[in-house]
Amino acid sequence: MAVLPVNQPHFIRSNQKDEYYLGSLRSCASDVFQIFAGARRWLEWRKEVELLVELAYFSLTTFAGFQTLGEEYVNIVQVDSSGRRVPSRGRRAALIVLHTCVPYLLDRGLVRLELHLQTASEGFRPQDTRWLPARSRVSQRLQSAVSRLSDQQRKALLQAIYLLRQVVSFLHRLHLGIFYLNGSYYHIAKRFTSISYKFLAGPPSPQLPLHTVFGRTKALDSDAMRPPLLLGVHHGMVQHKGRMSSLPGDVPAPTTNLLATLRLG
Repeated sequence: MAVLPVNQPHFIRSNQKDEYYLGSLRSCASDVFQIFAGARRWLEWRKEVELLVELAYFSLTTFAGFQTLGEEYVNIVQVDSSGRRVPSRGRRAALIVLHTCVPYLLDRGLVRLELHLQTASEGFRPQDTRWLPARSRVSQRLQSAVSRLSDQQRKALLQAIYLLRQVVSFLHRLHLGIFYLNGSYYHIAKRFTSISYKFLAGPPSPQLPLHTVFGRTKALDSDAMRPPLLLGVHHGMVQHKGRMSSLPGDVPAPTTNLLATLRLG
């Protein structure tokens, strides 16, 4: 099985597949949480539930040394900066923390600080009242520190928080633009941990499940996002059932040995 570099479509399809399954898991976890705790509690703890789902997903895949469902979907594997070895357990743990926990903590910290500043300076009462009681020691110290600030300092700090949000958003867009230029590190966390990917090119296993697609064909599930043209013409793993009449503008029905014919031509 050959090991080849990974291009942008592999990264994008892998991320889309992971987001699809993460969305399904978040939905299921939210439904279960609402059943046992109610909708009001779910609104208060929605971010924490989503964080636990992401931690569970990546812990059972990346941290355990397995491919995520998205990585398995496009047949890519994680490698370290050398490009020859699987990342160490510590590097994989750092990747998970940077990818899930750091954005959550940054968002929650800014939200809590902004709420304290608005409450102290303007008497503004936000809808998210869960952060206002400030029962923890961290919140009490934060509230005490905010109360000692002058109105001008609070306003300046609020503007700094707004600018910080804009900077973070700009960095995300800049990183995405760099990814489309050089084709590596789709996520910022992978850039910090120097974790990249390699594509495993090889014949598909005949034991993999098949599913029916357009044109009375059966294709591997890992190719479900490919267009029918690629499924019907360019992949030798396609198994055809019967013949399909050609329509104007459509791809003609492939023959039994079409892939070999294309290669010879």
